[in-house]
Amino acid sequence: MLRYDGAFGDTGVSVAAGYASNDADTATVTEWAGGIVVSMSGVSLGGSMSVMDDDMGNDDLTQFDVGIMYGEGPWTISANVGNASNEDDNLDTDFARLLANYTLGPGISVAAALGNDSPDTGNDTAFAGIALGISF
Repeated sequence: MLRYDGAFGDTGVSVAAGYASNDADTATVTEWAGGIVVSMSGVSLGGSMSVMDDDMGNDDLTQFDVGIMYGEGPWTISANVGNASNEDDNLDTDFARLLANYTLGPGISVAAALGNDSPDTGNDTAFAGIALGISF
């Protein structure tokens, strides 16, 4: 994996790219992924893409997403959308997420998520969740 984190004036930039390969008795699975995030004044805009290929012709998966996050002080809110497709199974799923996080104090945070997955099969799934994180 390669990663670059830098700044150009008030603008932060993070770029990452990676490649992995796993040779098993029955198949070789390769995956590559890349992403970029640009940040300024509490706003971050980013995107990523990954491709996984199984030489057996199964489970080939392509996924991408783009998102925006804003956060100042103890809270952040973000939204992202994307798509995951599996060519072998002819499955194509669009997804959307809205996330919020609030830091209550050192080592204690609350997070909330809303999301929707829309596969081309028409079986949409909506979800919501709340989490409490404690670390020490």
